[in-house]
Amino acid sequence: MSRYKRPDKHFQDCLEALCEKPRRRITPAQALELIWANSQCIKDRVGHCPLLIFDKQLADALNEFFWEE
Repeated sequence: MSRYKRPDKHFQDCLEALCEKPRRRITPAQALELIWANSQCIKDRVGHCPLLIFDKQLADALNEFFWEE
């Protein structure tokens, strides 16, 4: 530990935020809706459809869902 007896307020706020539980729980229907809105199916030459997920947009949508007021 540093020479200071207690960490500063910003550090304490960061620790509290990390320990805080999400305010809401997601249902299967809501999870499916978020995946559908942030993904795309692209057919290849043989007819397979690999799922392309847009990770940044999905992360933003999940963060908005769980941390909105």
